[in-house]
Amino acid sequence: RGLGDVYKRQGEQLMKVNQSAEMLTTLSLIGSSTGTLKVTELINEGGLHWLIPSSIVLLVSSLESSSVDKVAYQDYQDYQLKAYDLTQGSAGKSVVLEGTDPKRRMAILVTDAKEYSIRISQLPDAAEQPEAPFIKEAVSFEGRTIVVPDINALADHLYGTTS
Repeated sequence: RGLGDVYKRQGEQLMKVNQSAEMLTTLSLIGSSTGTLKVTELINEGGLHWLIPSSIVLLVSSLESSSVDKVAYQDYQDYQLKAYDLTQGSAGKSVVLEGTDPKRRMAILVTDAKEYSIRISQLPDAAEQPEAPFIKEAVSFEGRTIVVPDINALADHLYGTTS
């Protein structure tokens, strides 16, 4: 086989990896030595909290209380990111999340954010699945129902495109 065949085969393998990227990303987030997953809880006082992998959190910053209801975009590096207000006007922090590419990064406005190191077994499915935008599934965490959001669907909503 020639070098071109090797690159073609590697490209086909890369396509297979990309097609199952969500599964591989989830598996790679689990520490190989500890079996734990680092997650960040996006706190929404008075509403559903979100639980996301900490590896997609790029920045957590405080918001000025006078500007919360005016935040539609957040500057991050060389991009102006669209913002989604999880709290509907009572946010205290902005959490910048990685996207499928830099142009699909987003800022989530939340009351607060906390990071945990947990085992997957600590996140059983919630008894009831709540109705709310951008829900992938709901899990039970520390006796509470927390939403695992569909970040790609949210990015599609914010940017009007598909990944």
